[in-house]
Amino acid sequence: MLAVIVLGLPAQEAVDLKPGLAGEYFEIGKPLHDFPSTDGLRPLVRRVDPEIRFGPTVPGSESFGGTGLEDRFYVRWTGKLRVPARGRYVFTLGSDDGSRLLLEGRPVIDNGGVHLFREAAVTLELDPGLYDLQVEYFDNEGVAACELSWEGPGFIRTVIPPSALLH
Repeated sequence: MLAVIVLGLPAQEAVDLKPGLAGEYFEIGKPLHDFPSTDGLRPLVRRVDPEIRFGPTVPGSESFGGTGLEDRFYVRWTGKLRVPARGRYVFTLGSDDGSRLLLEGRPVIDNGGVHLFREAAVTLELDPGLYDLQVEYFDNEGVAACELSWEGPGFIRTVIPPSALLH
């Protein structure tokens, strides 16, 4: 499903930002059917991820992104998205299981629930600048995968690079 959404003005440029997104990885430890609450939980892992391109993992043989997490976990990535030029951008978020994308605090993609790998997309009209970005992902069990890509003025679909994801 594609929708066209026009967001407001971008956040002000900041000079002290570094490439990548801040990732918080939570071990939930019980079956997940949708996004869990992390109230009272501390992340098992905190790190900076250059991009969101994970999986698919093979159950029982490797952890998600080298975190030690295999099943029943939740990840929240936060930071800024640097939009280079005014225009129409198509964001695609694929995952096994649920994922969602928020820009400027507004949910723009909801790919929630327990499911095999699938993608959801949204088309946004954006001005150049920095936008608050948050991606949430959870895995119940089995294969784990999450990937965030975009296409826009002058470029074809690609995983959003570290130069456009900042923290």
